[in-house]
Amino acid sequence: MGLENRLLELLNIEYPVIQGALDAVSTAELVAAVSEAGGLGTLQTGTLDEKELEEEIEKTRELTSKPFAINFPIARKGGRVESLIETAIDKDIDIFTISAGNPKPLLDKLENVEIVMQVIPFSRLASRMEDWGINAIIAEGREAGGAVSATGVSTLPLVTRTVEKVDIPVVAAGGIADKKTATATKALGAEGVQMGTRFLTSRECQLGDKAKNFLLESTGDDVVGIRSGRTKMNVIRNEYVDELLERGETDTIYMEDRFRMADEDNLEQGVLRAGESVNSITEIKSVEEIVREIGKAFLSA
Repeated sequence: MGLENRLLELLNIEYPVIQGALDAVSTAELVAAVSEAGGLGTLQTGTLDEKELEEEIEKTRELTSKPFAINFPIARKGGRVESLIETAIDKDIDIFTISAGNPKPLLDKLENVEIVMQVIPFSRLASRMEDWGINAIIAEGREAGGAVSATGVSTLPLVTRTVEKVDIPVVAAGGIADKKTATATKALGAEGVQMGTRFLTSRECQLGDKAKNFLLESTGDDVVGIRSGRTKMNVIRNEYVDELLERGETDTIYMEDRFRMADEDNLEQGVLRAGESVNSITEIKSVEEIVREIGKAFLSA
């Protein structure tokens, strides 16, 4: 099934498919399902405190004995990211993903972690991460769902340039949801993919059925960015988002209401975070189907 893949060896997984952290949705059930299918599940910490993180780690371990990761968004958690990292280290978590910020102030703590992957929006950051001992790069383009860099570049040029700059594995993220988009990134030198939006429409995801069907009916044209400073939140257009855009208040609402999820009973009044890969999602599938279809296609491409 294709050439040797360093990401598989690094993470001890069967398929080079990573589930991106999804605020409030990357629960133990989804994470364990991805890992059980042969990919790498990732717990989110964006909405958790230390006690809640401990509970999610324990639940995940009850559901799978396979590797899983934890994501730490530096900028969003502020000073609390250090205590969350300490919690994960105390629980013997071997794989960390660092996003939304510069990991340099955390390098001393991260020395105690076996594998650290860093999400970057710009290729110019890649060599620095490698020099700091980061084990793999997740090159996330501006097509991705949720919080992304407001000035970042799209996935294909980002992956192309990042692969040229480092000797460690590069994972492509943003706009990937099927075999075609995944294998396209392999042609550029990526050794794996990270997907978030695709897993929102998996059977195991805790998102409600109405919300999943809303995503299935959406296309890449329905994705808009609610911007605040150097960050933006990619969301699906609905009545609520259109009203914000008309009023020109998206900066304010992003800061104050970024965790206001669209309610299952009224998907027009809230934020439903997703990326442009909704364009490639046409049906709800099990996590196992998603991981194995995309993983096998990637490895055999």
